[in-house]
Amino acid sequence: MQWDFWTLSPESAHQVSYLMGDRGIPSTWRQMNLYGSHTYMWVNADGESFWVKYHFISDQGVENFTQAEADQLASADTDYHTRDLFEAIGHGGISLAATAITGNLTITGQTAGGYGSITPNPVANPATSTINFPLGDTRANGVTVPLNVDGELAIVYKAGAGKKTHMIVDVTGYFR
Repeated sequence: MQWDFWTLSPESAHQVSYLMGDRGIPSTWRQMNLYGSHTYMWVNADGESFWVKYHFISDQGVENFTQAEADQLASADTDYHTRDLFEAIGHGGISLAATAITGNLTITGQTAGGYGSITPNPVANPATSTINFPLGDTRANGVTVPLNVDGELAIVYKAGAGKKTHMIVDVTGYFR
């Protein structure tokens, strides 16, 4: 299925060349760039449409392991990347100058189906959802969200009146 997407979508050429290139394994998740796979249509207040593709460039530069370093690390410390990011965040590793975050949104324990959105602005009905979920399913989805001018974002949950869910947001990186 993945190869079908890549071979039938010329716009995925950048993603394929990046994934299959010789850049190596990132030395940390904080030292890698992020390129969105999808292109979005943004419509401004005047009704003008613009095609937008997200590219987030790491402030910390890009560093990669050699194949030998990656092989050694994989056999010695399988949790290296997760721990490195956790410790960086725990020590205030997200810059106050961040303009976007990337991470995962997980939904579990819901009492009704619905959707959740992470958006830069607190709106009652966002134009898109980050995750859709039926009753009783635990679901997760990766997300990259720009922050608003105050450095904030909003989490919106929609389901039936009086219904509840657990929403878990794991921030895995930021961009500025």
